[in-house]
Amino acid sequence: MRNLDLGPNDYRVRDPKTGRWNFRDDPKLARNYLFVLIAVLIFIFVTRNDGTRESLFGITAMFSFVAGGMFSIWLKDRY
Repeated sequence: MRNLDLGPNDYRVRDPKTGRWNFRDDPKLARNYLFVLIAVLIFIFVTRNDGTRESLFGITAMFSFVAGGMFSIWLKDRY
């Protein structure tokens, strides 16, 4: 059996009060998801004539909300 060399931030930690797992925010992963979500929103805009007005609004609002969250995680420690 070999020993693993783990740093202080290389593993998940449970919150002692709630018992939930704490996951680190990964800005690079959030940036990549942001670009994927922007591509999905562009695809929705290009194919906007295929759906109803209500469904397009709901889908666009859902993807825009998630994209905003990814944007905030990506720029969390910038300012």
